[in-house]
Amino acid sequence: NPNDGQALYNRMFRHEPGNRCIELLLSYGLRSSDRANWSPDDESDVGMLDFLLEYAAKQGFADRVALLLENGADPNFVGFYKPRKTPYAHALEQGHEQIAAMLKEAGAHPTEE
Repeated sequence: NPNDGQALYNRMFRHEPGNRCIELLLSYGLRSSDRANWSPDDESDVGMLDFLLEYAAKQGFADRVALLLENGADPNFVGFYKPRKTPYAHALEQGHEQIAAMLKEAGAHPTEE
């Protein structure tokens, strides 16, 4: 299943060996419209790519941010966990200026500068 929320969740914490798992799931049909599905009955409204984007922006994974944006992740997603911030706000807070610029170029609303 390309929308395997658990596989995506487990891979988001590690940057090495790159983005192969995400790329593989994208090649098999993972889309930005797919939602988190941590359990069979989960009706989450959280997009998995959006969830991954928030974490990647916070951690400084620029190549992953680019990949997720190219595949439709929402640069204005407001985080799932507290403090609920956008990827843009996390990038600025952590000093990841290149990522903040990428997000802004992708349509992020810089309301939290």
